Amino acid sequence: MKRLLIVEDDSIMRKFYSVIFLRNGFESYITDDGDNVMEYLKTHYVDLIILDINLTNTYLNGKQINGLALLSIIKQIKSLERIPIVLVTAHSFPQDKAVPLINNSAEIWVTKPIVSYSEFVNKINKLIAK
Repeated sequence: MKRLLIVEDDSIMRKFYSVIFLRNGFESYITDDGDNVMEYLKTHYVDLIILDINLTNTYLNGKQINGLALLSIIKQIKSLERIPIVLVTAHSFPQDKAVPLINNSAEIWVTKPIVSYSEFVNKINKLIAK
């Protein structure tokens, strides 16, 4: 079974992710706690990370952290740098700011609300298959 780590602070999105990915044969660990994310990555293999950029109540080592900061920390760890990361945001990016993020740290970014669930799952499957 494909394993996802999902970092999301919105309770509705957490429920959405758990249902949609379970129905499509994924095992998902969903959290909004930075310490939980790092501990999980130390002890579990994951095929892909879905990361909300606009985390508002997430902490790592007692300090508030957003999704971009967490992304940077994850990508600095040699054993984690090859895990595909999908960035999710409720805000659209200006194209010139999105390209460096995608090229340097993440495979794709998705804007909420996610309109096509099947297209989203297909993107996830393609990234895992690489």
